[in-house]
Amino acid sequence: IFLLFLGALTLTLFPGQEELTTTTEPQSASGIDFTAGLNFCYNRIPVLLGEDKTENSLVHSYLALEIEAGLKDYLVLGVVAGYDTNHLNDAVDFYRLPLSLRIDDQSYNSMVLGVRAKSDFFSWKDFSFVAHGELLYFKLFKKEFPIDLPIAKGTSTVKQSFSQLALELLVQYDGFSGFTVFAGPQLNFLKGNLTASEKIEELEGTEKLTFRQKNKIGIAAGVNIELSSQLELNLKVNVISKTSFSVEAFYIF
Repeated sequence: IFLLFLGALTLTLFPGQEELTTTTEPQSASGIDFTAGLNFCYNRIPVLLGEDKTENSLVHSYLALEIEAGLKDYLVLGVVAGYDTNHLNDAVDFYRLPLSLRIDDQSYNSMVLGVRAKSDFFSWKDFSFVAHGELLYFKLFKKEFPIDLPIAKGTSTVKQSFSQLALELLVQYDGFSGFTVFAGPQLNFLKGNLTASEKIEELEGTEKLTFRQKNKIGIAAGVNIELSSQLELNLKVNVISKTSFSVEAFYIF
């Protein structure tokens, strides 16, 4: 799957002299087509946490603004920025701080920033093949908890960050009027850190746990609906490597 994706990018960056696509989209006077959109995405991702590879699930949802630019007939680049809320489904224990710490049923707010690229690199009759890549970075706003003991007081602080890379190779059917459907394999790579620190009087300690996505290969499928000449709605689901769905609304300038 990864080699197929690299092959798709090679065709995108170094197209042959013979064009297999018979129709092209009209571009703006500047040669660049811009779109702006709003994306809501829900994810439930199985992860392995810490050196013991304890199974857990990262649940997160984000709302993001997306801006894309069609640089050529077959290449679209975009940026993503928004707000995310997330939590680990099961309790997480830290044992090497001054006092053991358990984080249970805590949700965290973070910002999300990212880039994406998409290429309709090959077409045949009513079918087109689309390579898509997206890299997102999530940075937690620091969260503090009071420690109130009979003989001492202190604070504990939790910080979290993670990145998420998705590579897709989709087959899209364009034969319907007003909408297209697509499906294909997806590679997912998620890696993050959960860091806790404690300060109790003169005692201080910090501990970091890393987590990674458990399953990397999944399937993506969805539908793109043309609401008007300038409005599009994209619905997509992902299964196997993660359970997620997204709703994207785009305005085409």
